[in-house]
Amino acid sequence: MTAVREQVRARMPNSAESATLRIPGGVPVVIITRQTYVEDRVVEVAEITIPADRVSLDYRIDLT
Repeated sequence: MTAVREQVRARMPNSAESATLRIPGGVPVVIITRQTYVEDRVVEVAEITIPADRVSLDYRIDLT
């Protein structure tokens, strides 16, 4: 089985993130930590940082 697990959270950016993402003060960021699994083993981890005013999260969850 291959699977992806994501944890989504929001926080205020640090100064390096504000500069890199070119966002003004007061704009939070959304952090997505994505883990990709093959069987029970994690094979990849990614942390994605996105300005919260530029993102829409859309999920589909199959309950099978």
